[in-house]
Amino acid sequence: MTGNNGGGLPIRKGAPGAKRCARALRPGFDEMLWGFDVGDGWREILTDLRAEIASLIGGPDARPGFRISQVKEKYGEVSFYLRSAPAPQPDAIDAAVLRAEVRSRLTCKSCGAPGAMKATGSGYLYTTCATHIVG
Repeated sequence: MTGNNGGGLPIRKGAPGAKRCARALRPGFDEMLWGFDVGDGWREILTDLRAEIASLIGGPDARPGFRISQVKEKYGEVSFYLRSAPAPQPDAIDAAVLRAEVRSRLTCKSCGAPGAMKATGSGYLYTTCATHIVG
């Protein structure tokens, strides 16, 4: 399903398990301005990232302005867009996000099993296990 953000750019919504995964990751992954478009396969990575960021900033209520504004798949890995990173911890938060992105390159986006980055015939990159390879 695609939508439009008013600027002419398509917004893809509805990755398998995206709503379920986003609900399971509240608070911190709620109030997303641009959406949550990854499925259950990366849930553990996102759960770990949420816990690591919470430990750095004292939890989602300690810094109410800080939120993850978008989570999506981009170039075969999970991508995070943050809003209002607290000044004392931006480098630590960036490092946590980078670790999560690196993990996603080795984790099937569909089921969470160990995986590898693949490309479709048209060049679309995605991370998958042997079971979920796109023909």
